[in-house]
Amino acid sequence: YSRTMLGAILAKKAAVDKEHGRELLDAARRELQRAITINKDYDPAYMTLGTVFAMGGRFPEAIKALEWGQKLNPSEPGFAQTLAQVNSENGRGLLDVATRLVKMRQDALKAGKQQEAMEVLVAAKEKTHGAIVSFERVLEYAPSTQGARERLAAGHFVLGNLLLMEVGELTALGKYEPAISRGNEAVVEMTKATEVDPANTKVKDGPAVALLARANAYLGQGSALLQLGTKPEARAALDKALADAQ
Repeated sequence: YSRTMLGAILAKKAAVDKEHGRELLDAARRELQRAITINKDYDPAYMTLGTVFAMGGRFPEAIKALEWGQKLNPSEPGFAQTLAQVNSENGRGLLDVATRLVKMRQDALKAGKQQEAMEVLVAAKEKTHGAIVSFERVLEYAPSTQGARERLAAGHFVLGNLLLMEVGELTALGKYEPAISRGNEAVVEMTKATEVDPANTKVKDGPAVALLARANAYLGQGSALLQLGTKPEARAALDKALADAQ
């Protein structure tokens, strides 16, 4: 109890002492980890440790500490509340990173750095997926949080747009099968965005845009197959293009 209290006091001091905040958070973390070493089943130490990690921007570690504490004391409502808050902060941070990566990708494309642009796109998708998972967890812990629902829809929408970038580029390169595969994923993400938050007008056209992109990939595939003389396969691809366009 004493180690945990000391950790909490140091954390509160860190919140107001910007000059020594990092040092104070490190000191708070050490005290809380000592408390856990003394008694690994003392759940208040995990609660405070999770808060300290979150204050330092170390969200995965914060979530891990809080989830462990919640397992020890599932009846304590503070764990669900804090987990909802930390996951929300983590999700927002990941979406911000994804947005910056999209800008970096655009700069890489302008500079003709195709490989770098592809690597950045993969990283942006990874961050956006992480944000989606975080907001899903927020809604598990606090189902009535409308802000988390809006951000979850935004996450699906962002991921859908990242996939659409791939669809367009792959179609332009004549790589129709992977373009169609990415199109399938884009349709799923855009549909999820509208289902999560039906009132969100920003995402309502997403599914239609994804279907048109996939239709274009099918159209390219059908045209290529016609040139090869494989008419049955070409007709199947063009039928799918027509279905998506309709």
